[in-house]
Amino acid sequence: MPRRRVLTDAQTTALFALPMAEPDLIRHYTLGPDDMAVIARRRRPHNRLGFALQLCALRYPGRLIRPGELVPPAIVAFLAGQLDVDPDALADYAIRAPTRYDQLDALCEAFGFRTFTQPDHRELSAWLVSDHVFALCHLLGFRFAPRIPNLHDRRLYTFGPAATWPTLEPFIAGRIDEALIQAHWEDLLRLATSIRTGTVPASLMLKRLGSYPRQNGLASALREIGRIERTAFSLEWLQNPALRRQATTELNKGESRNALARAVCFHRLGRIRDRTPESQQHRAGGLNLVVVAIILWNTVYMGRAIDALRAGGERISDELLSHLAPLGWQHINLTGDYLWSADRVPDTSGYRSLRAPIELLAA
Repeated sequence: MPRRRVLTDAQTTALFALPMAEPDLIRHYTLGPDDMAVIARRRRPHNRLGFALQLCALRYPGRLIRPGELVPPAIVAFLAGQLDVDPDALADYAIRAPTRYDQLDALCEAFGFRTFTQPDHRELSAWLVSDHVFALCHLLGFRFAPRIPNLHDRRLYTFGPAATWPTLEPFIAGRIDEALIQAHWEDLLRLATSIRTGTVPASLMLKRLGSYPRQNGLASALREIGRIERTAFSLEWLQNPALRRQATTELNKGESRNALARAVCFHRLGRIRDRTPESQQHRAGGLNLVVVAIILWNTVYMGRAIDALRAGGERISDELLSHLAPLGWQHINLTGDYLWSADRVPDTSGYRSLRAPIELLAA
């Protein structure tokens, strides 16, 4: 779905500016006992200072310090004073390329993040229709249209008394807290913009919001927006059969692509066990390359088969082609080695002949 622009470039810059005033530094960049315990695991002063800076920047304004970014001296001095290190030590931070990735992994470990596994996928499938996801998609300019499981257990929320809608009253669970949304609107915009600009992964923020207690204001306000969006979508889902068919079709296509990737990635039981982020990215990139090559192959030869059928007099409507997906792999031998060589350029002057005659394909 198309995205709506939430903030201007100037507003985005202002939202993600590092704090400069002393009250803001005291509020957001004061390190607690738990923070100090995690930071103390870094052996050298520049790594402790850099790790503390990343930790605080992730907390507020909700992003990581970019490579080469100039950090205001006031922030460096404020953190260095708490850690009892020389502020000039920051110049030696992340000279080694793996240091930044290692510390990002340590941040994930400190906050309890882990690898996304198949059980997590099943849990996420049931959770994806949560209020937080509906709200975040709305703030990012998307129209979230999932397939809703257990629709009979879902409840609606309104802006007025449930008695105003007698037919829907048995399905209405409560009212929207408009005051809560207004009180945290700026924080909601900052959250959405941090994800929209890519400074913080959406999965990280959703995981964090989901772990917050119910009294957390930001999480509660986001849930109220999600209730509005989920209620509107649920009503449309009930009234519009075409929407239900479209959501099911798109879900099936996505699952087919995932099934293809799982079939290709059978090495080491389908798990990526590389330790460094670079190796993990190389492994995932190789998997995507093989998957895309299979999809391209299928697309080319499906197109040639359709052209051959039409040349033989078969009438194939373009509307029917939207129901095809080049995601099959039963005709491809997936076992063996994938060899990539820059010296071997494929011949694009011809194609393999279709396996069956036109009359058999038409049958």
